[in-house]
Amino acid sequence: MRSYMNLFLCLGLLSVFLVACGQEEGDSSKEEALTLDTPPDSVTLFAPGLISTDQNVRDLALSPDGRELFYTIVSPFNTFSAIVRLHQTANGWSQPEIATFSGRYSDLEPAFSPDGERLFFVSNRPLAGQTGVKDFDIWYVERSPDGWGEPVNVGVPVNSEANEFYPSVAIGGNLYFTAAYENSKGLEDIYLSRFQNGRYLPPISLDSAINTASYEFNAFVSPQEDLLIFTSYGRPDGLGGGDLYLSRKDARGHWLPARHLEAPFNSTGLDYCPFISADNRLFFFTSNRTSIREFYETAVDLTTLDSLLSAPQNGTGNIYWAGLDALGPYLR
Repeated sequence: MRSYMNLFLCLGLLSVFLVACGQEEGDSSKEEALTLDTPPDSVTLFAPGLISTDQNVRDLALSPDGRELFYTIVSPFNTFSAIVRLHQTANGWSQPEIATFSGRYSDLEPAFSPDGERLFFVSNRPLAGQTGVKDFDIWYVERSPDGWGEPVNVGVPVNSEANEFYPSVAIGGNLYFTAAYENSKGLEDIYLSRFQNGRYLPPISLDSAINTASYEFNAFVSPQEDLLIFTSYGRPDGLGGGDLYLSRKDARGHWLPARHLEAPFNSTGLDYCPFISADNRLFFFTSNRTSIREFYETAVDLTTLDSLLSAPQNGTGNIYWAGLDALGPYLR
């Protein structure tokens, strides 16, 4: 699926024959002061000019207390990625900075534990005593009075010689993540590793209500493990680029067949990396949907083209958000 995402990034950047067709969110090239107080009623570009920029941005995580925010910036062709941090100050939100534990290896997909004391993420950094990069594993850092500590590898049986991606943690410590193992139901599955007696149990692939013979990845699980939002690519009802799906648990604790989210949550682009805030007010996701279209009647000039490619919605990833109420029909 990562190679598939690379293809989307390349297609988004091959925009030399494109010009603007207007943006629903207005002039998104202007930096917008960050505020989470009043979420929009419908899907809207998040923090344009500050977080959603011309860069390839993805996988946002907001701390349970709402005072700290992480997201990932990815280079073209996924050759490098770094986790970026903002935090609340007496004067509002800080400016973005590379997280203290990131910036050397490819790090991505931050996810808070429900108590906010651990931040899980994915990295290709080497294990202790080793050199060079390795496959992608799930790591975490712990909060301390001085900030975030040193990264710790989650270890086996969660991590393996294959790649593990997109951690999401429930209240009891159960860990959901994405992998493509030999026992996968499809090309990429969502796995659960239960946390019991202080250790993780061998991962299991979620049942056919979630996983299919296609791609399933990037799952967010609610702290109570009663809601799952994830992306799938290759299903008959998909809009073409990889779509968001939602599942709830029934009275017996079984996942119900996942429901496809309609537009504007999904688009013909890749829609992925879902996240719901701990207070159940805010819904975020990433999309490489674009406001640029082919224009045949008049040739674009270089100034206009440069302006379009230097702004959000140029075909790379941006963060979108809405109040959770916008998902109302899918939550009933």
